[in-house]
Amino acid sequence: MKSNLLVFLTLFTTFTVSISSAQCNNPVIFPASNNIGTGGIVCLDGSIVNSVPYPKICFENIRGNMKMVYKDTDTLFTFTKEGRLGIGNLTPSELLDVNGNAIIRGNTNINGNANISSNTNISGNANINGDTNINGNVTINNHFLKFAPANNTDAIIQRTTSGNMVVNSGGGTSSLYLNYASAYNAGTGGVNIFDGGTTNFAKLWITKGGTQNGIEAIGGNLVISPSGGRVIISDLSNTSLTIPTANYKLIVQSGILTEKVKVAVQNDLTNWSDYVFAEDYNLMSLYDVEKYIKKNQHLPNIPSAKELVKEGLDLGEMQAKQMEKIEELTLYMIEMKKEIDSLKKENSELRKKMTNSKR
Repeated sequence: MKSNLLVFLTLFTTFTVSISSAQCNNPVIFPASNNIGTGGIVCLDGSIVNSVPYPKICFENIRGNMKMVYKDTDTLFTFTKEGRLGIGNLTPSELLDVNGNAIIRGNTNINGNANISSNTNISGNANINGDTNINGNVTINNHFLKFAPANNTDAIIQRTTSGNMVVNSGGGTSSLYLNYASAYNAGTGGVNIFDGGTTNFAKLWITKGGTQNGIEAIGGNLVISPSGGRVIISDLSNTSLTIPTANYKLIVQSGILTEKVKVAVQNDLTNWSDYVFAEDYNLMSLYDVEKYIKKNQHLPNIPSAKELVKEGLDLGEMQAKQMEKIEELTLYMIEMKKEIDSLKKENSELRKKMTNSKR
C-alpha cells in the first residue's frame, strides 16, 4: 500500500506540471454519486474523458466506485478507492496490476499480490510478500532469485498445469548448479526428488569428508539413497523385468557394459575358498560326488538353475564357489597323481622281477 501511494504521488507530481495555472483556477464540479447514482467522470482540464487534448488526469465517480485515471491516447494508469494501482489497466484486481512491459531499476517492495502481464526487467532487489502472476519473461540482473517463506515453510516453484518443468542453464559451457556454495547459504540436506507425494523419494547428496566415518570419510562422492532402498535403471514401459525378493541395491535392465568389475570380499575365512586346503576339510570322495550329481543334477555346494532364476547370480559368491571346486579338483588331481606314481613304481618293480625270473 505504501509503495502504491509513493508511485501515485510521483506520477501525480510529474503529470500535473502539464496543467496550466488558468485551468487550475477554473472551478471543476465533481459529479456526485452513491451506490445507486450514475455519477460521472470529470477531467482536471474541464474536458470529457475521451476528448483531446491529451494527456489529462480525470476522476471517475460511478456508482460509488472512486477512481483516478491518467489518460493519453489510452489509459496509462488507474488509482482506485481500494488503494489498487493499475498501470495500463482500468480495473486493477490487485494492489499493483501492470498490463504491459515493466522495467524496475531500483529496489522494490511489494507486500500484496502483483499481476504483471508482460515482460519484466528488475535491475535491483525485489521483495514480494504476496502472490505474483507473471505472464511474460522475467530478467533479474542482480543474480539472485531468493525466497523468504514465513515460519520456515517450504519455498515452492511449481507449474500451475501439467507439463514439463524445464530448468535451462543456457548454451555454450554454462552449467546447472544445485545446492551450490555455503556463501549462498546452501543447505546440507542434499537434494530430494519426489513425484507427487511426500513419502517416496530419492535423496542425492555429496559426501563432506574430514572426520566422518564410512561413506562420509572421503569428500566429493555422490550418494544415492532412495526411500525404497533400490536404484533401478529400466525402461518405464518394460513389464518383463523381474525384481528379485532379495534386497539388491542396484538393478539394471538389459545388462551393464564396463571395462572392469571389482567385487569386495568381506571375510577371507568365510567368503573365499581357501578353507578347502585346511587339514580338517572334509573332501568328498569322487564316488560320493558322482552319487550327488546323479541325484541333484548339479555339483555339491553350487546353486541349481532354479535357484539362480529365483534369486539371481551373486558374482562374488559364485566366484568363491567356483574357486572352491577348482581347489577341490586340484586336491583330487594331487591324490590321483600320487596314486599314478605309486602304480608306476609298483609296475616298474614287477617288470624287474619278471625280467630277472626269465634269466
